[in-house]
Amino acid sequence: MRVLLAAILVLFASPACAATWHEAETTHFKIVSAGDEKSLRQFAERLEYFHTLLRLATGVSETGRPVVKVRVFLVNSIGDVKRLIGAPGSDIAGYYSPREDGAIAVVPRTTGDGIFTGQLVLFHEYSHHYMLQYTPVAYPSWYVEGFAEIASTASFERKGFITFGKAASHRQYELDAGLSYPVAKMLDGTYLKDRAKGRGWSYGDAWVLTHYLTFSDTRRGQLRAYLNAINQGKKMSDAAQVFGDLGNLQREVSVYLSGRSFSYRAVPIKEDLAGPIAMRTLGAAESALIDMQIEIERHTILPTKGDDEAQDVFDKRLTAAKQDRDAYLAKVEAVANRFPGETAGWLLLADARCAVEDYAACTTAADRALAIAPANERALVRKAQAMIGAAHDLPPAQRDPQVKAAQTMLTKANAADPNDPLALLWLYKSYGAMGKSADDDGFVALMTVVQLIPQEDGPRLMLAQELIRHGGLRDARIILRPLAYSPHESSASRLARTLLDQVEAALGVG
Repeated sequence: MRVLLAAILVLFASPACAATWHEAETTHFKIVSAGDEKSLRQFAERLEYFHTLLRLATGVSETGRPVVKVRVFLVNSIGDVKRLIGAPGSDIAGYYSPREDGAIAVVPRTTGDGIFTGQLVLFHEYSHHYMLQYTPVAYPSWYVEGFAEIASTASFERKGFITFGKAASHRQYELDAGLSYPVAKMLDGTYLKDRAKGRGWSYGDAWVLTHYLTFSDTRRGQLRAYLNAINQGKKMSDAAQVFGDLGNLQREVSVYLSGRSFSYRAVPIKEDLAGPIAMRTLGAAESALIDMQIEIERHTILPTKGDDEAQDVFDKRLTAAKQDRDAYLAKVEAVANRFPGETAGWLLLADARCAVEDYAACTTAADRALAIAPANERALVRKAQAMIGAAHDLPPAQRDPQVKAAQTMLTKANAADPNDPLALLWLYKSYGAMGKSADDDGFVALMTVVQLIPQEDGPRLMLAQELIRHGGLRDARIILRPLAYSPHESSASRLARTLLDQVEAALGVG
């Protein structure tokens, strides 16, 4: 890892004051960075090599799969990452966020940490993204994290090769005293109950178990058989029988960990495997808006009151959040007005105004973008969204024609970019604005959204609830299981587990 860090520091060294930003667009990514174009191109190539490594490791076929490209922002330092996420005192080295218009990742070009690097975070989180994008089935949450930990240490120490499975040195502190959680409890599903009590496996536990089952010759094929059994509907305790005596497996994993000798693979890669890379220099408005583009959700989503939070405390938080929101909107609008001939400022302003449900201002911003680029797909979507949002307050005689006009606009936007999930998502939502259930076109639109951005929880829950309403319980079960088994606890994952329990009870399975 220290050799890898040194290579990264050389690769991305650039003047802190560099003001020229570039974008490298590949088959699966859009990467934005200031400084040297050659370094950016090499990083883009390596991201595509890592994508190929995941394809080989999972054995999935991507032929014919639609792609919503992940936007990766390379910022100067870990300090910038913390500032952009609003967590200056944290130990965050980089982050990933799924969004309705496609996921983003933010990582530093340079770091002072020789082990827990921004690249490691990016590789870990992109592994989650990849699994949901191309293998969206139910995995035990420890395996989801264990696989991501195995993949995250990928390195390029020999020309023409990428490594898979190097030791997770950044988890050593969790494993110094050995396994902290029993192997049997991870495999038979007991961890799901323990998690509710505030106890459970560590990432180190997940890594060493997954690593052993992946690379052990004596256990070859058992992990795949176990995962297949779970996705055929078997209980985790029944699926775990493929391992035989779990006590023996516990001892094997403990010996494996104490031996501190972890095998890995060097996977050959061809230089042309990265595919075409399109380079461009960002416009002045795009460059000025980079921080604001990353931060939009943090500044436009207002807080909700906690169950045990005092009303006066919440009121203060809410007031501060509204002041922050207004300041953010003013900053974006200032940039848009400073570069009135560029669409970037008006588009981000439309995004932000629609996010805070200021539909009149959203329409104005979208119209300014359309005056510059009449066929701009994102501007069409935001104008249609504003029309749908404003229609809620209209009487049906005015509401329905306005929503139908918005639907026409969304259809045009979808034709311009079939892989943009936003147009399809608002096409589905438009039916609710008219007080109707979605017709076949709306239902297909929502299914396509989940296919395009399976990492986003909201559309997945919407689709599951639509399927349940229409009696498609088996399909709803398939849609719910990846979220219900998510290793990241959230209100969405809890709702998914509740719905899944109801569906499985109705089907008589579980």
